[in-house]
Amino acid sequence: MDGTTLKRKRASLGLTQADLAERLDVKSNTVSRYETGLLQIPRVVELALQTVERELMYPREASAGEKQTFAQAAAKYVGKYDFGPGDLATNKAHLEGLGRD
Repeated sequence: MDGTTLKRKRASLGLTQADLAERLDVKSNTVSRYETGLLQIPRVVELALQTVERELMYPREASAGEKQTFAQAAAKYVGKYDFGPGDLATNKAHLEGLGRD
């Protein structure tokens, strides 16, 4: 996914950058950097966005035990890695393995 696609998808969901950032548990400037291409969008953020989309399309009452959405959990997981341009190669093998379990 590229930044233009992310921006288009976010807008189609009626979300601001701040809204999406809150759902992903990242700063709004991170969403801005994804959309402008300053940061590469990790695969796990793409998966989290799909979850956000489902949550908006099919809202449900959260159970008492739910403290965070999958999107927030995935975004926190992503936060453990530095996805700056110089570090993408370091994390590439790990990212490619996500979702293949």
